Amino acid sequence: GTINVSQAIQHSCNYFFYEMGYRLGGGHNLIVDNEKGLNKLKKYAGKYGLTSKSGIELPEADPTFSSIDVVRSSIGQGTNNYTPVQLSRYVTTVANGKTCYDLTLVDKTVNTVSKKTTTNSAKKKNTLDVSSSTLSAIKTGMKNVVNSGSLTTLFSKVPVIVAGKTGTAQINANEPNHALFVSFAPYSNPEISVTVQIPNGYTSSNAAELASNVYKYYYDKNGKKVTGVKKIGKYTYVFAKNGKLVTNKKYYKYNAKTYYKIAKNGRAKKLSAVETLAAIRLKKCGGNLKKAFNWSSSVRYAGNYKVAKK
Repeated sequence: GTINVSQAIQHSCNYFFYEMGYRLGGGHNLIVDNEKGLNKLKKYAGKYGLTSKSGIELPEADPTFSSIDVVRSSIGQGTNNYTPVQLSRYVTTVANGKTCYDLTLVDKTVNTVSKKTTTNSAKKKNTLDVSSSTLSAIKTGMKNVVNSGSLTTLFSKVPVIVAGKTGTAQINANEPNHALFVSFAPYSNPEISVTVQIPNGYTSSNAAELASNVYKYYYDKNGKKVTGVKKIGKYTYVFAKNGKLVTNKKYYKYNAKTYYKIAKNGRAKKLSAVETLAAIRLKKCGGNLKKAFNWSSSVRYAGNYKVAKK
């Protein structure tokens, strides 16, 4: 039956990408020009940073782009060989949809003599000229890998939507497969990319499970989660000072003249007019209930106190 790019990524459909490689090589009557096809693949791989080192300030192996068999190379086989950070740069480029960067581990440098501080940031390597519809199809497929299949349970406790892709590298009949998972999050407003590679890890779900733990650590109360308000996708969330997602109190964020409250499932819901007034008072008083309701007697009407106190 028919299948599109997003579905092919979601279901890891080798046949779809075999056909793509076959066509790139001008396939006809089972004859394919491997050199022609591989050159086309390499051209686009280069745009996503897969033909050069990532740029980090550490010793790094050179990436290896496949030099044999365009059909098998189209699903990542052949002689393709990349480090996790190189794959993360590739996924980061997909996620932001515009720019491939030379990555860096250095935020700033300080001259110990003059005390002068020099800030540092990732440098632009190249800009993509890929249509938004193409990138959307790729990212939709990656989102569905995580949220509409066997990995859903693994990521059910991650408080943001993750997009990713599994991979399994087969070696021989006597060794377990290598396990791979590449990803980024949050899906609608990407902040980080996580790549997990487990040598002889048996199955890609093992790599995905480890990645889910990284996301939970980063975004949950024990991780390096941002504090205060944070817009994720179309919803605005509130985090306590310890970095924990606020779900047991009605905290709010003004956004396009609409306030939102956070339900226990982490979703945001639109407030009623009464709740909005209570939200405004709470926001202006820094979330302090007592201060909010001593500030003006008008806030007590229409059950506002009861609404906010919940």
